[in-house]
Order: sequence, then structure tokens, then C-alpha cells
Amino acid sequence: MQAPWSDCLGFQPCPATLKTRVPRLIDLVASYVSERASLIESSAATILPNGVYPRLLSFALKNKCYESAKAIVSNYPDETMALSEMGFSSAAECTDEFMQRMTTTVVRAFIASLEENCPLRLRTVDMRGYPLGGPGLSYLAVHSLLSYKEAERRKLLSTVQTALRSGSAARYLDNDLMSRLGLLDPDTLPDRPFHFIIDGVIDDTDDDLFQNVCMALKTSHLLTSAGGLRVTIAELQLSGFHAEKLAVMLELLNQSRTVGAPSVTSTAAAQSQQLTGLALHFCDVGDSLDLRRFPNLTKLEVLGEHAANFCDLLCSTLPALTQLDRLSLNAVNLGGRVGELIGCCARPLEMLTLNDCQLRPADVTALSDSDRAGQLRWLELRRNRLDAAFTQLGRLLTTTAASLQIVVLRETLLGDEEFPHLGPHLLRCADLRRVDLTRNRLNDPLAAMALLEVLAGHPTLTEVLLDLPHNCFSSVDAEGVIRLLADEELPRGLDNFQKSVDATLASRKGDRSVPVIAVVRPAFIDYTPVVQ
Repeated sequence: MQAPWSDCLGFQPCPATLKTRVPRLIDLVASYVSERASLIESSAATILPNGVYPRLLSFALKNKCYESAKAIVSNYPDETMALSEMGFSSAAECTDEFMQRMTTTVVRAFIASLEENCPLRLRTVDMRGYPLGGPGLSYLAVHSLLSYKEAERRKLLSTVQTALRSGSAARYLDNDLMSRLGLLDPDTLPDRPFHFIIDGVIDDTDDDLFQNVCMALKTSHLLTSAGGLRVTIAELQLSGFHAEKLAVMLELLNQSRTVGAPSVTSTAAAQSQQLTGLALHFCDVGDSLDLRRFPNLTKLEVLGEHAANFCDLLCSTLPALTQLDRLSLNAVNLGGRVGELIGCCARPLEMLTLNDCQLRPADVTALSDSDRAGQLRWLELRRNRLDAAFTQLGRLLTTTAASLQIVVLRETLLGDEEFPHLGPHLLRCADLRRVDLTRNRLNDPLAAMALLEVLAGHPTLTEVLLDLPHNCFSSVDAEGVIRLLADEELPRGLDNFQKSVDATLASRKGDRSVPVIAVVRPAFIDYTPVVQ
């Protein structure tokens, strides 16, 4: 999953930084306890402070301890659990496979606790930022439908019970008979429904999943009575949907939003029921893309849309999205229309991704002139030809220097002539954290060295990614200065680079005033970007 399903303005530290982390005592204890479900289920769990439970669950999920995860969910001391509090940080913990497995495990553990009639204090599970799809999403949707039917059954039985007790037939029914008939006391049910807030992933090839989610959306907003299991989709990724199917899903999302809203009392709760992120991957939008029904969208991602009228449809929709501040367009032909598109945004953007969009120099100029791009924190222009628009690119970096943190210029055909001149533009970005310049036409070690020497004094920059020429490698000397050396100067080769970085990090002891610049070596293949 890409940016819309996680905080795209956050980025992971380089692996070398993670290796120097010293485990905290709470992590050691949580790791030990999380692998022993019996400790969590026993009375000993009562001595655990509430704040340790998120760490317990994170270790149980990382170590694939399902029984422990179920025990933690069953005994969770708070009414709300957010996966964003679990503390996942490393790149290995942010892969699609890991996140899907983690969210599926949480769903299974919660549903199992419900089926075993555990006295759950937990009422709301917030999984925003971590995608749920495939079996996990289908499992949750099916149980939402079952809980809807059960809630309706209990409501009917409660009505019958009240009628019987108030009428002449009440004297023929004692409590034992009422119990055997299943006429339960509604006061024994939970005071409000259970609630899952998720980021869903649905592929057009899984028709059963699509049907289950559609049915769950039709009934979820009705599950306001005790015992229901509501499902709210905060962010949704749809892949391969044709126009009719896409229209059905968007309409159901709109109905669940509008019908469920009146039952919400607080502003925070109301926002949690709104669709805030939408990703359309290789979907056919047809003749209409009406997203004006979702004014709370903050993230919109489109991948692989080749309709001739798509840009017009998007321009007509963007003004209504008053909360949108993250826009990601990939493999969409925008050549010559970027200025018009950005001008239609209702507010300044914090994140802008225009990958493989056939940008022209005029498009880069339009970005630098637009007030909607003046507050960008994340700028990604991958797989566009920027060697012919380098002057305009420098101006864009200058106009966004006050806010820019992440710059991705991967596969943009920048070469030895552009690299030395790129450093001063990046140096003006006072809060810059990460720069990706990989898969470009860098052949001269001196060009790379010129760039790194300029950036070495940046106070906040922690990562610069670029491809070393095949005839050189880098090392880090005792003062932490990065050097590019020819092969004959240090025969030990590139394998020593990681060790040098580790040693330098250890000597700095976390001093952020000295940047860590990671230089990666490419595979030995002849790679040429495909630029139309």
C-alpha cells in the first residue's frame, strides 16, 4: 500500500539508525509478557498499567502470537484502541504484508472474543493507517451482517417480551420460561455497538469480498442498538473497478455517511465516520467522477487513469473537496494542465505526487507560481523528464523551501550537469529531511561529491539516496565526512560502507545536528527510464 494508507508526511529512519537503538525496559517486559497468553489472562494482568497494553499488543502481533493477541484484546482496559499507538517504526514493520497480517489478526482476535462472550471493555478499534483487505475485511463484513441480524432479533424479542409482560398473557410466563424462549433482558446487553474504523482494500477480482462489503455498508449505519458491530471505512483503495461497480460502491459509502451522521453527537466522532481517503487504482471512472459527496476527503490517489476527459472531471470535483491537502496522481497524462488542476484545489496542498504524468517545463513553472503549492511538505515528481525543466525545478524548490521536508526526484533523467547545481536549491529548504535521487543518469563521481559536500552541513537532513557510479564507492571518515573514492583507492569496496555508517552513528550518539547521508549502490543493470 502506498502513501494514502499511512502518514505520508512521516518517513522511516534509515536501517543504520534503527540498528543502534537500545531496547527500553518496557519493551523487554512487553516482549516477554506478550508471548505468554496465560500471564495476560491471569489475575497478574491487573498489576499491568494501562499504558503498557499497546506495547503488549504490538509485540504479540510482530511475533505472530495469536492467543496472546486475543487475550490482550479481551482484557484491553480502555474503550478505544488505535493501532497508531502500537509504536511500529521500522521499514520491515510497514510492508503491506505485515500490515495486512496485523489488521487481520486484530479482527480475528476481537471477533473470537465476541463469540466467546468475553466481557469486553473495548468498544472501538481504530485501524486507520493500516490497510485491511482480503480475508480480514471479508471476515469483518460478514460478522457485521451477523451482528445486524442478531441485533434485529434481540430487538424483536425485546418487543415481544414487553408486550407479553404488560398483557394478560404475562401471568402464564415465568422467568425460567422466558429465558428458555430466548427472551433476554435488554439491560444485560452492551450499552452501545462495537465499532471498527478501517482502511479497506478491495480488488475487483474478489467479487465475494465486494458483495460482503456492500451488504455491510447497507446495514452498518443501522447498528446503533446494543450488540451491533459497526464498520466505518475511513480510507478505501479500489483496484480494477469498472464504472458501474465504482458508482455502486461510492453510493453505498455516501449512504452510510449521510444516514449514520445524525446519531453522532461529538465532532470527533462525526469525523471518524467520514470517508477521508480514496485511492483508485486502474479504475474506469466512466463519464462522471462525482466526489463532491465526500467533502471530508483529505487524501486522493489515482493510478493509471487514461480517460481523455479525466482531467476535466477532476477539475470539476476538486473545488468541493475543501479538506483535501494530499493529492497523488500516478500514470495520468497531465502534460500542460498541471496549473489548471492545482488551481482548482480548494486549499493549499501539503503533499503532491505527480509520478509518470508527462510533465512539461510549463507544468513545473505553474507549480512554482501557484499559491496552492507554497506550503508543500512532500513533493514527488518521479518518472518525469526534468532534465529539460531543471531551471523551473530550481525555482519550484526555492518557492517551497520554507515548508518542504521530503523531495523525491527518482527517475527524472537528471545527470552529471544537474547534480552539482541541485545542492544549493535543496540547501535552502530549512526543514528538509529526505531526498531521493536514485535511478538518474549519474556517471561522474565528482558530480555526486559536489552535491553531498553542499548538503553535508544541512541541520535537519537525515537521508540522501542516490546511485553511485559503478566505478566508485563511498566511505565515512572519523569526522563523519562522506567521501567518494575510486576503486583502486580502497580495495575493500562498497561492503565497508554500511560498517562505516554504523560506526559513525555510534560515535555521534544520536546527534541530529550532523546529518546521516545514506548512499545506495544500484543493481548492475542497464536501466533507462521510460519517458514519453
